[in-house]
Amino acid sequence: MARREIRSHGAGAVHKQDAGDVQAGVDVEALADIQAYSDLRERRKKAKRKKVLILSVVGVVSLLVVIGGIFWLLSSMTAPKKDAATMQNVYVERGNFLDTVSASGVLAPISSVSATPEVDGLVGEVFIAEGDTVTAGQKLYTIINADLDKLVTQAKQGIGEANNGIAQAQIALDDAYRAKRQGIAAEAEARAAAAEA
Repeated sequence: MARREIRSHGAGAVHKQDAGDVQAGVDVEALADIQAYSDLRERRKKAKRKKVLILSVVGVVSLLVVIGGIFWLLSSMTAPKKDAATMQNVYVERGNFLDTVSASGVLAPISSVSATPEVDGLVGEVFIAEGDTVTAGQKLYTIINADLDKLVTQAKQGIGEANNGIAQAQIALDDAYRAKRQGIAAEAEARAAAAEA
């Protein structure tokens, strides 16, 4: 007759069945029940292991909390006690405060322009100081140049001569107007005399 062997090996049950068992009418349902029972036992073992692990972790954490609490309690009991704060009255007084700030650095303008004259000469008079802000058209300084002074003098003389020429031309114009008026008057008299005659 065929053999049937049912063995349990750690992680699960192993069932071996010969082909003759099926023919001999071995109860297949019984084998399925045995397999289900074996699986149930395995699940219970896993659940039990998980439960033990969770309880172990909770126990270790609880133990650490208790040890920490005891340590804190002992350290607070052995720590030197601080004296009660003493109060001190301070009255407001009027006084002077002196705050001094010292710094070093280099001052430089935001923008600067170099003024170069168009003519040569010596600077005569300066109308601004170093660091002043100037505007366009502002007189900055005068330049002394003998050649330019001669030219200015000659130009002034030329202007004087031109003014004299204008005055003489005005006199000549006035004389011409007078002569014209006199000529018109003489002509009118001549016509009047010719008309009477």
